[in-house]
Amino acid sequence: MAAFPHLFALALAAAQPAPAEAATAARADSAALLELFDRVCLRGEDAPAGFAPVEWSAFPEPLRLLNTYDHAGTFLRSEAPTLTYVARTRGPAHMAAGVESRCGAAVRGADTRDVVARLARMTGAQVMPPMATGGMTMTMLMGDGAFTVYSTEDQWVIVRSLRMMIALPQRSERRRRGRRGDRN
Repeated sequence: MAAFPHLFALALAAAQPAPAEAATAARADSAALLELFDRVCLRGEDAPAGFAPVEWSAFPEPLRLLNTYDHAGTFLRSEAPTLTYVARTRGPAHMAAGVESRCGAAVRGADTRDVVARLARMTGAQVMPPMATGGMTMTMLMGDGAFTVYSTEDQWVIVRSLRMMIALPQRSERRRRGRRGDRN
């Protein structure tokens, strides 16, 4: 092939999907990712057929965002029609006394902007400006729930939700601490 570089370039171009086909496939992946996220994370249902349990250690490095604090949980993977990962975790809250539950799904090649727009419409959440950090882009959505969409350098798109139950001190403990509160 080195003697005929133009043939190599033609063969490579033929193997790549046309831009319109790639965009259509990315939007289809976006729709499938959000359908899965809605089912598993927002409605709390089981993952569809084809997902199998895997160890947390089997998740690729860029998907470690699905379990930032290394909590116990359910970790699933499906290879058909697209390699997809799901993680549901629950553990001690990292910022305050209480419990946090995180749920997320990831697929490679989805259209991040489409995912953010669809998630905003689906949840009624307000989209915050995206932030680029450490080889990825993070977009937060706030509303009736907190959501984050990550896009990594190697084209993983991760959608994650966070729910926290904060433990408030009892009234007698608040008084002991000298806080003003209920006077009843």
